[in-house]
Amino acid sequence: GGGSAARGVRPGGSGGGGAATFGVNVGLGGVRWLLKRARLVIGPGRVLADLNDHDRGVGFFTAVAGTCVLGSQFVIIRGDDRVASVLWLVGIVLWAVLFYTVFTCLTVKRTKPTVEEGLHGGWLVSVVATQSVSILGSLLAASAPPHRAAILFFPVALSLPARVPPTSLTSPLSSRPTLSP
Repeated sequence: GGGSAARGVRPGGSGGGGAATFGVNVGLGGVRWLLKRARLVIGPGRVLADLNDHDRGVGFFTAVAGTCVLGSQFVIIRGDDRVASVLWLVGIVLWAVLFYTVFTCLTVKRTKPTVEEGLHGGWLVSVVATQSVSILGSLLAASAPPHRAAILFFPVALSLPARVPPTSLTSPLSSRPTLSP
């Protein structure tokens, strides 16, 4: 994506192609948010149905990842911690709302797919979203000495569930399986 293409840019936006890619990412990020808002306004029932779907529900986490990757680009390419901080806070709120909404919806469903039918690579987007929040928080901590410990605690806390080996495919909310055995 745009994040990897823009990595070769030095702080301050120098470096040619990466700076252009960053500009495109900012523009497309705005378009993405407009489209997501329009979808929510036009078809809220369809959005709720997608949140309850094992295939499409986890796709909502791309909003978190995209928001935080753009925030990371603001830190790395522009050196703009203010915009990046706003994007980090938006990413945190999105992550919390989506994490508990999606996994709660999938956990309380009466009919669930089997592991073979319901679990796929798209589920890794929830991990990528969590990592993107952690990475942006870590980048921001470097320029906030008085708040560094608090800022760094949050990314560590987010990464803890990923470090605990699952004994079964269960929701973080209960012992009720998210998928049928």
